[in-house]
Amino acid sequence: MDDRISYLPGDVLRVILYFLPQKEAARTSVLSTAWRNLWIRRKNLEFFESKFKRSKEEFRHVIDDSLRRYHDSAMYLEEFTLSTALDDETLQHLQTFWIPRIEQLGGKKISLIFESQDADMNIPYVLFEIVQLYSLRLEKFTDSHLQGLNLVACVNLRMIALVDVDVTNKDLENIANSCPLLENVTVQHCRMVSRLNFDVLHHLKTLCFENYEFHEQQSFEVYVWNLETAVIGSNICDIFKMGGSLLHMTELSLNHVMEGLRNLSNCYFPCLHFLRITNCHCLSGVDTAVNAPNLVLFEYKGQFVPKIKFAQIINQWDSKIQLLKTSSSGEWLPKLAELLQCLEGSNVYLIMDHNDIRKEHIFERTRASNKQVIESLSVRCDLSVASSLFLSVFLVCKPKILYYIGDDRVTSVAYLWGILKEEGNIKHESLPRILEFQEIRELLLEELEEANFQIKKKWNREKDWHSCPLFEHLMSYKLSHFRFILKWKETVAWKHSMEDSHGEKKWKRA
Repeated sequence: MDDRISYLPGDVLRVILYFLPQKEAARTSVLSTAWRNLWIRRKNLEFFESKFKRSKEEFRHVIDDSLRRYHDSAMYLEEFTLSTALDDETLQHLQTFWIPRIEQLGGKKISLIFESQDADMNIPYVLFEIVQLYSLRLEKFTDSHLQGLNLVACVNLRMIALVDVDVTNKDLENIANSCPLLENVTVQHCRMVSRLNFDVLHHLKTLCFENYEFHEQQSFEVYVWNLETAVIGSNICDIFKMGGSLLHMTELSLNHVMEGLRNLSNCYFPCLHFLRITNCHCLSGVDTAVNAPNLVLFEYKGQFVPKIKFAQIINQWDSKIQLLKTSSSGEWLPKLAELLQCLEGSNVYLIMDHNDIRKEHIFERTRASNKQVIESLSVRCDLSVASSLFLSVFLVCKPKILYYIGDDRVTSVAYLWGILKEEGNIKHESLPRILEFQEIRELLLEELEEANFQIKKKWNREKDWHSCPLFEHLMSYKLSHFRFILKWKETVAWKHSMEDSHGEKKWKRA
């Protein structure tokens, strides 16, 4: 076979190498004579200490030699990326040799990622004197105030990430005012920060702010109209206070927000694809509407069932709902039924983590009508209440796949099989309202057409699930996962009737 690619002009080959990681680019030297020294002439250099298997001193020498070779060969360097743990000696190399040499080589995009190895190390101010600094990530720097620093040289900075860095509100304001072209800003675990004043960053596309320290004066001033991705983990999030159309936002994650989401219903997200809400207690009991016609994935995780509705969604979409310990109130099951109605048209994956559920909270005030077919139901709970919890959820939905996560896997398989099979034998002496339990199970069996048991090895792929008899799983349960595949009959509507003359609740078809 002819080696046609090697006959391409050298400039074209260097463009090909430009898009390869440095290690892969170096491996092309064995292809042929034409490729032998080509990789050392590409226009970008990348150095990641985490991928370097030799000593730190050798790592520094490799950088020294590479920059010296580019300089001696009068080569042009377009991009330079360095990721390393910063100590005093590395900082000295950076100041006295690397940065001056990179600037001499004409580097246009310089990306630096530094983690402090010394708890008392300050942010090296020399970083903010690099005119062509494009991206900067700093981790674990303390006593690093930038308030009085002149950041005029950083006018070309596009991305900055500060993780566990002791910067102040004034420091961030100084960065925002000095770097108007910033497009990507990450501020995580910076304990002293209580305010974001980024309304001057009109090019901001990605914002990640996660700070769970409580500040009474916490506030946001962010120019949101060009935002594409927002990850907010904070007590207060009022970036939606103006409402309106966020035309460019495609991904929104809200984590542990306690205040500031009341105006979320007043926003329009025409391009939003991913919405994630995690433990946002400010939404408890609040009617929330999401107008995102192109939503692809909605993820929720929390200790209460949210009251959230969606405007008409154009395409097929998925919902992953994870409920944590919602058993403190008997209202959770009707609320779950209401939520599933709001998610109609979505592929719903329901996860219930109820290790501390109490039996008396399971059957309270349940409504069952127009039961939704969902893709899967995964339950983590004590085996003593597993049957009650499963049957309760069956009152409001019909899962296609059933998973149980528990300690005693051998017993749990037989227990759940007893629920799903008419001939199954379930011991439930400790369950309250035995009569009601039996009635619900009978109605379940009327609706359930078929139940199959499947296993797969833990290390196998998702497509390797296969049906098998129970004894096969019992012989290799430590090495396998199990699930139940459920096939339901055509819809049979049924609901709770009035109490009879003896005060007992009865179930009947609607």
